Amino acid sequence: MGSPARQGLDETCGDVDQESLGEFQQRLGYRFRDGNLLMLALSHRSWIFDHGMERFQSNERLEFLGDSVLGLLINETLFHDNPRFGEGELTQRKSLLASKSILGRVGLDLRVGEVMLLSGNERETGGAWRESILADAVEALLGAVYLDGGLDAVRPLVRRLILDRRFEFLDSDEHRNYKSLLQERVQADYPSPPRYRVVDTVGPDHSKDFFVQVTVGGKALSTGQGRSKKDAEKEAARLALEVLDEEGGETAPETPAD
Repeated sequence: MGSPARQGLDETCGDVDQESLGEFQQRLGYRFRDGNLLMLALSHRSWIFDHGMERFQSNERLEFLGDSVLGLLINETLFHDNPRFGEGELTQRKSLLASKSILGRVGLDLRVGEVMLLSGNERETGGAWRESILADAVEALLGAVYLDGGLDAVRPLVRRLILDRRFEFLDSDEHRNYKSLLQERVQADYPSPPRYRVVDTVGPDHSKDFFVQVTVGGKALSTGQGRSKKDAEKEAARLALEVLDEEGGETAPETPAD
């Protein structure tokens, strides 16, 4: 497992000093043998863009890998924990435990934002504490640990950071899947599910804000904003549930297709 095509650790760490990196690895509970893997996991695309580097040199590839490793370890635990659960129930719980909401919370607890490599603009606008950035970084870190030490190294991290808290997370309203809740709310009365549509995007490609509108029964209920389409859809669903609560659950009739 060779190190990524990066220069030496001292040349890539930007504003992050060695003492901060050491303290972060203590919080994480894992010390990297290959420091370049750690820096790659902490390299947000905004920082890469600002330094004239290629996008593949950001943490997004490690995020892809970490997502798969995390999913495997969560599924393994849920499978053994719940012998009577079917695929749908297991999938629902896995989706929650691997959600941006929970991974963002883990990133906050680890204070990942303090050591992230972010552009000046991204940091000034709160990127170091943004849920989506922190969640992606946690996935990237898990991918980096997997490459650095294998599955035996990443397993105890996933257990300590997420699986040991799974009952707390699964029972918490804070991490509810608002899109699923909205669909369940309207499915008895409407033949089609809520529809989500991107109505606007603002900002450069590496740092966009998405605006997504959700309609139910042909009626636009709300518009959510987020740093990703998924986050904007989640916010739109949350706001739509509030609208339905205020209106007593009433929506306009389904608009017939032309």
